[in-house]
Amino acid sequence: MGALLLERNNRNVRLTPAGRQFLEQAWQIMAQVNQAADRAARMHRGELGEVTIGFTASAPFIKSISASLLAFRQQHPDVHIQMVDTNTKQQIDPLLTGKLDIGIMRNTPLPDALDYQLLLREPLIAVVHQDHPLASVDGETITVRQLADEPFVFFDRKVGTALYDEILLLLKRYDIDPYITQEVGEAMTIGGRARRVDTAGVVSAYQSRQRALSGAAGA
Repeated sequence: MGALLLERNNRNVRLTPAGRQFLEQAWQIMAQVNQAADRAARMHRGELGEVTIGFTASAPFIKSISASLLAFRQQHPDVHIQMVDTNTKQQIDPLLTGKLDIGIMRNTPLPDALDYQLLLREPLIAVVHQDHPLASVDGETITVRQLADEPFVFFDRKVGTALYDEILLLLKRYDIDPYITQEVGEAMTIGGRARRVDTAGVVSAYQSRQRALSGAAGA
């Protein structure tokens, strides 16, 4: 080692100044090794590091999702959560490449390489002006067929929202070819444009609070 660490005589053994310095640093190294091993184990268990989550615009307003995120933060305060606001279809490639760890999205076809778990189901709702004839329909629901002749404010397909395909599929099931007068990018915009008396829109229950569409459910 090139240094005398111990001094010996017939009665005892004691550390030299170099030995005391060596022992102090050795204890520090051992503590760092133990700390590194503990951090590696916690990282393996998902208690440290960073997780990147993609989410749709309505996800933060869903009670079960916001409660789960809060519970995770409380249980794992050393894990940094990076939230990325993006629509369903725009989450797929980042999930495949690892840029996103988790995606909170709407029902859409997924590649076989991605695993998924259904979190909840929610109804689709019709959004109409309070003076629109459908706003005064008796009962709590509007049927899909009642929207057959209504001008639609619709999602823009280029935006990539999965609701576009989901709503079109629903209307096709009832042999309805929607008359689309306006296309927008956000559900909140649909609600605003549907304030006109002569138009209607369809969004998810968590994107607005209006009348539930009977026979229309979204995942």
